[in-house]
Amino acid sequence: MYSHHAFRPQQSTNLIAICTALAAAGIVKLQAYYGGSNDEGHVGAISALDKDNKAISIPAVDVTVHYAGSAQTAKLADALDEEVYQQIDNRHGGFEINRGSNGTFELDVASRNINVTNEPNPYELDYDDEGKLVEW
Repeated sequence: MYSHHAFRPQQSTNLIAICTALAAAGIVKLQAYYGGSNDEGHVGAISALDKDNKAISIPAVDVTVHYAGSAQTAKLADALDEEVYQQIDNRHGGFEINRGSNGTFELDVASRNINVTNEPNPYELDYDDEGKLVEW
């Protein structure tokens, strides 16, 4: 079953810092694909777009983020990777479990609105060495 979620997320300190740095670089939108299965999940390359919907590089600048209650300096790209994964996991936790699922992530930088789509991966039957069906 396909699902789509549009959110105006809680304005976390990390999201605000990231969006501020992105806006300063002329980035208006982020897009990424994600997927997972068999207990492994990943977020693909994150694409940054300018106001003309053209690809633009994520600048190599530092941002202050908070992890486990502690302020840290991180490269924007690294903070962005972590934030995107967390935002997806908050909405579709477990996307990497068993057959897993895949989808898209989109962030409107100015409004900080996040859209996440999610679709289960096709179900594949798995058999053991004796030809017996393996249950998930």
